[in-house]
Amino acid sequence: MLVIAEERVDEWQDWFETCREEGDREGMKEAARNYKALQGVVKCLKWVLGEEGVPNPLE
Repeated sequence: MLVIAEERVDEWQDWFETCREEGDREGMKEAARNYKALQGVVKCLKWVLGEEGVPNPLE
């Protein structure tokens, strides 16, 4: 699940860049929201799995 979430983060980052190149502000907003949300998912998954150096995501 962590690998899938990290792949999706990359996909949304790429989509953001594509939208920026095309001047699609609404697409950029959607991509940014999903990118940030998935960053939180990745952080939580790493924390749950006990990865070294990952702080508590609730703080």
